[in-house]
Amino acid sequence: MNGIDSVARVRAEAFVECPVVHPTLMLRRAPLVALGYRDAGWPEDYDLVLRALGRGLDIGVVPRRLLAWRDGPGRLSRTGAAYARPRFAAIKAAFLAEQFLAASERYVLWGYGGTGRALRRALLAHGKRASHVVEVHPGRLGNTIHGAPVVAPEVLPSLAPVPIVVSVARTVPRNRIREAMIAMGFQETRDFVCAA
Repeated sequence: MNGIDSVARVRAEAFVECPVVHPTLMLRRAPLVALGYRDAGWPEDYDLVLRALGRGLDIGVVPRRLLAWRDGPGRLSRTGAAYARPRFAAIKAAFLAEQFLAASERYVLWGYGGTGRALRRALLAHGKRASHVVEVHPGRLGNTIHGAPVVAPEVLPSLAPVPIVVSVARTVPRNRIREAMIAMGFQETRDFVCAA
């Protein structure tokens, strides 16, 4: 969260986790009334942020620390059903399907660990199927996962313009993938998104 320091970073990190800590989110009244509150069975603050971004609103970040947060084990976001791990995969998939993947039934999935598997299943519920799975482990190349060929990262330019979803949970590998994607000529939030 501390690395999210600009409007561009808010957008780039939007599908990794909610890019704004709930108690710090402030909106003008008009956009908040237009967006409204809804209970969709997943984190309502994250839902609000993703809907705002989906409507083209910019969410900025104040460049200094404003919040000291006590995070106890009894907090609702630790105990409520709407905040369980599968609900996060569900919200990300719903908004990816509606926004980034809206024009395509197919996408390329980079990453097939627990995070990638959960996201693939959740996207399938929206009719979105992985056309390829990108993997760096040489023993997995050439296999198929649910009908999607497993390919090396170097193949990505030949698959364009299929949208790419990078679903790698850890920050350091995800940032290395971002660098590799940019070096191949892909633009984040246009050609690929990261979702953890």
